[in-house]
Amino acid sequence: MENKDTKNEKNSKQKSGSGLSIGMIIAAVVLVAAIIVVILVIINKNKKGDDSAESHKLIHIEARDATIYEKGSISCYFCTDCGKYYADEDAKKELSADEVESYVFDKDANGLYEYGDDKKLYYVKNGVCDPSYSGFAKLISDWYYVSEGKVDTSITSVIRGEVYGEDAWWNVVNGKVEFVDTVARNENGWWYIKNGKVEFTNTIGENEEGKWYIVDGKVDYSFSGKYEKEGIVYTVKEGRVTHSKKKQNYDSGLSDYYLDKGNSSEFFINSTNEKDIIDGFSYYYKKTGIRPYLMILEVLPSESIDDYLEKLHKETFGDEKGVLMVYVVFEHYTWVYGGEDGTNPIDEDAYDFVYNAIKKSGDETDLSKMFGNALRTAAINMVGEDDTTSESSESSEAVSE
Repeated sequence: MENKDTKNEKNSKQKSGSGLSIGMIIAAVVLVAAIIVVILVIINKNKKGDDSAESHKLIHIEARDATIYEKGSISCYFCTDCGKYYADEDAKKELSADEVESYVFDKDANGLYEYGDDKKLYYVKNGVCDPSYSGFAKLISDWYYVSEGKVDTSITSVIRGEVYGEDAWWNVVNGKVEFVDTVARNENGWWYIKNGKVEFTNTIGENEEGKWYIVDGKVDYSFSGKYEKEGIVYTVKEGRVTHSKKKQNYDSGLSDYYLDKGNSSEFFINSTNEKDIIDGFSYYYKKTGIRPYLMILEVLPSESIDDYLEKLHKETFGDEKGVLMVYVVFEHYTWVYGGEDGTNPIDEDAYDFVYNAIKKSGDETDLSKMFGNALRTAAINMVGEDDTTSESSESSEAVSE
């Protein structure tokens, strides 16, 4: 009997132990499931929180109109964390920058732009005026001096800065660079201006008030005496020219035929190539009795080209018959002018011969050769090639062979 009871007890224990093991498994499964549910709840809560106002650091932006110095905005909310705009304080509706922001200028505008009925010019950076900028800026073909973000038309001075990539002192008149020859002033004195910038040289400069003695680019008020340049003797008193006289029998040479203001242009005429233009122009002058003159400019004059041509023709030729050519480097173009009212104009045929010869010459790599050959051709087409010219040409060809 004991053995049987013991056996039954063991069986009972075994059964009891087996039941405990199953219960533990079930409990563990339930626990794991609960944990998973909790995790899913947390995840789901976090997901919902990503789109809620609590997940953003929102600030309210008041509606404001755009000005030249600041972009405008509609009333909205902005998140300082994610950098996005929202229409509502719950951050449910996101807005694009284009929907929120407004500009007086285009938002991508950079450079000089006009604004207002008075069409003042402002220096714009990324759509708004930049008051931190002072310096030169270009609008189409003109250059202006910008002071604290805007062009001040009351500024007239000689100012240092970069124009056309060149750091120099520039002649500013009413806020705009004037590419002229003159004598202009800043707080440090009066300066010799050539084609808009200070040229540090010794010469005689001229403005509407008279002629001036220049040393290293600046009017020298300490000098009184005689000064000679290009065959002209100037009488100077305290820096100002009081009298000038051309020396007799002075051969002015190049100045009779051209003046190059090319400012380091690749087409510069100098002692290495000037023979072609002198030979061609002197031949034309001798054959036709019309004096040719070439002016080389870097850029177009600030005044109208018609006014400039008429004025320069009178200054160069007076009542003498002359044909004026003005070549502008940046334009790659030549204006031809034969004189009109107040001068002694050349006839239409003479004008056409010069104009057509220049038009057909084409080669701008050497201006001396281009204009020298063109004027020689114009003379031959106008009056014919004489025996001397033919013999000279044949002799030249024979030597070259």
